[in-house]
Amino acid sequence: MWNTYNCRYLNGFSRPDGPEIIFVFEDGMDRVEECRWKNLYRIGPHALDGNYSQITLNVLGRKVQIEGSNYNDALICRLKLCEKESRAIKVIVRKLNDPGEKFQIRGISSTFKLEPICEVTFACAPRQWPSYSPTALEEIIEKKKSLYLKNRLSGDEFLSGCVEAMIEAIAWNTIYKSNWPHICSPVSREWCVSWGGYVLFDWDTFFTALMVAAEDKELAYSNIRAILSEVTERGFVPNFGSALAKSEDRSQPPVGSYCVLKIYLQHRDIGLLEESYPVLKRWHEWWFKCRDGNQNGLLEWGSDAKGVERWQYHNLQAAKFESGLDNSPMYDNVSFNERTNTMELDDVGLNSLYALDAWALSKIAAELGQYGDELKYLNEYFDMKRRINELLWNEKTGIYQNRFWDGRFSERLSPTCFYPLIAGIPSIGMARRMLNEHLLNESEFWGKFVIPSISKKDPAFADNNYWRGRIWAPMNFLVYEGLKRYGFESVAQEFAIKSVELFGREWEEEGHVHENYNAITGEGDDVRNSDPLYTWGGLLSYIGMQELVMIEPWSGCIRFGSLCNRRASLRNYRALGAKWDIESSDKGTIVIKDGVEIVRSTGAVTVNVEAL
Repeated sequence: MWNTYNCRYLNGFSRPDGPEIIFVFEDGMDRVEECRWKNLYRIGPHALDGNYSQITLNVLGRKVQIEGSNYNDALICRLKLCEKESRAIKVIVRKLNDPGEKFQIRGISSTFKLEPICEVTFACAPRQWPSYSPTALEEIIEKKKSLYLKNRLSGDEFLSGCVEAMIEAIAWNTIYKSNWPHICSPVSREWCVSWGGYVLFDWDTFFTALMVAAEDKELAYSNIRAILSEVTERGFVPNFGSALAKSEDRSQPPVGSYCVLKIYLQHRDIGLLEESYPVLKRWHEWWFKCRDGNQNGLLEWGSDAKGVERWQYHNLQAAKFESGLDNSPMYDNVSFNERTNTMELDDVGLNSLYALDAWALSKIAAELGQYGDELKYLNEYFDMKRRINELLWNEKTGIYQNRFWDGRFSERLSPTCFYPLIAGIPSIGMARRMLNEHLLNESEFWGKFVIPSISKKDPAFADNNYWRGRIWAPMNFLVYEGLKRYGFESVAQEFAIKSVELFGREWEEEGHVHENYNAITGEGDDVRNSDPLYTWGGLLSYIGMQELVMIEPWSGCIRFGSLCNRRASLRNYRALGAKWDIESSDKGTIVIKDGVEIVRSTGAVTVNVEAL
């Protein structure tokens, strides 16, 4: 199948077996061969299997739209200048990596002028492929487009355009991983160029799999396989794995088991668990072997004395990289212990996610009939829960806080202080204190845009630099899941609305899905270090989607919700072997499964998955 797999070329198509078609643009002496993010005007619909894609590029002062479609092993392309363009542009069609001349260009010469107010449609087809008229090719690509738009995941009303954007950002960042027989979806295809062709980051890839599972189960599984294939000899999933190297010194936040569990509950394919469980177990066991430097039963971020110079290792910065929060103010004044290979700081976020990992592994073990493991991980979960409550809860401030090895609480608060919620750690009374005194406190975390990566009271909030004050979608996701687990529905709904509105502003105005956002203005491109099409930015939209449909890992039920009675709908959500449509408004909720209405309720409704 042809697809946009080559990270160097937004202006071309490639196949996993090698052949590529690239469009080169010329205007006099000016020439553009590689189109990357700097040439992007707007991404468009993109079927994850490559059956239809559309993108508009800025090249040589013109906006050129490129469409592609698969048909019987052939690639059908359509190029046109956008309506307001008045100057023609020269196009050269280059065919690469086809030594046996298996494919031929049909319908045009390899060099042509793309004129205003007209379009060029042609095919790159196998030699034995029959000739088709331009009209026939037009009909084929229009049918492919129509079919995809009809069947893709989509939202309307309050979710209009948002879930489509979430998928489009993933699709346009999906490439072929050269040393693994699967496609994968890096955080940004742009980053892969300098990494030898691909680079996958740990928690980013798990979150991408979670999002894309709503439209394409196979791509979700492929991403899980791709990141787990990077596991090191010592058994941990690394911070990064690339065509050039992997981080042998450090891992990243342990969210893998939770994401795999959520995807499994959505699609009920036991094969996913059978494949993933052995690697997830080894990774889980690695943490306490290597990251409990002071031996108090709590974990710290760290970096071992084995690594890659390019990204540093065995120092404080490398340990910050393991946290995934590369320059967070939480770690500004923390010491790195070279003997233990860890920070001298017990971390709320890490310990909560580790507890969540143990809990998720117990659920996975039960599904696989590994009941001894189920009990072992449950006992581990409850032991960790007790230690977190004993050592990291600050009764005086009413929130969990990081703790230095000398016993002092760190005064720096971030969204990671709320991660105990997703792991089910605090009592309901403790959880309410965290919400009322901190999360909903507008001088700390609440406001028009949520949730800043450090408290607004922190001096570093004003830096507005990466994890120093900006909003990050994975933090929103993890806090939101915690609110849902504790049944704080009204807060969760408002949190989801704020997340979708933040996401939608930038998408509607500029077509961007940003790596991070300004916590005051909501802008994504006000700084240079916020990639404009970064997959996990779509988690902001995913949160809104979950308000309409969410399979709850803690209850085993599927919940059809309402976004505070705002009118919203979701189409073609894939789960439980079916396609689902959900409509929600102040009048209630309607649920349609494979075209048949099965639920009509005056409000949100929760259904046992087994009943479906």
